[in-house]
Amino acid sequence: MPHYSGEALFVVVGSDKRSRLQFERLRQSALWSELEAVRRRQVYVLGQEWLRDDPLSLEGQLLELPAIVKKPRVLL
Repeated sequence: MPHYSGEALFVVVGSDKRSRLQFERLRQSALWSELEAVRRRQVYVLGQEWLRDDPLSLEGQLLELPAIVKKPRVLL
């Protein structure tokens, strides 16, 4: 992960219990805490709707993105 992450990290987590538990395990790992985006508090957790890639969804995502990155972030 350190080779693929940058200043910001957008993470899509499914709403099912298994996905949430796997993400929690990742958040508790040493690897997670070493990521630059985590140290900078630039992690954005998104729902599965962000995996859609049809033209209407992509346009909506582009419109939502500025508001998402401007929101105060909770340390993950």
